[in-house]
Amino acid sequence: LDAVEEDKQEEETEAGQSTTNEATNDQSDEDDSTVDANHDEAVINASDDPLVAEIWTSDAWQAYPTVQTGEHQSTFTQGHIDYEEKLQSIFSVVPIEQQESIIWSVKNNGNAKSAIAVISSNDKTQKYRVAIEWIEQQGWKPVQVEVLNTLEGTY
Repeated sequence: LDAVEEDKQEEETEAGQSTTNEATNDQSDEDDSTVDANHDEAVINASDDPLVAEIWTSDAWQAYPTVQTGEHQSTFTQGHIDYEEKLQSIFSVVPIEQQESIIWSVKNNGNAKSAIAVISSNDKTQKYRVAIEWIEQQGWKPVQVEVLNTLEGTY
């Protein structure tokens, strides 16, 4: 095992527990814990933002494989391959299916190689803001999921 894997195993052992990624999950302490987000382990952190309940990140999240060739052009037009690949990447790390969701916004997150989306379940009980980044020759990769307390003011 390399040093990073050893450190990760040590942290997981010290954490001593794993929780599931459900809207009803209560974070009982301020310590990091892990969550199974669509079969990839994610780290859960508390948030100081009153709009955000918790923040998920994972080194295990992979880029959604792109079929795009040539120079990448980011677009936010529904039906365009780049937009559809963004959605595939976004929904790969949340526990709701795209067809059972509301997409409130998908927009630029500061540059052409990053985007951010606000999505919810149809009944609005599950609310997420997902940040993704473009990885050349690979595709859109999720980098952070924020579990939202509210949709108001988040998109």
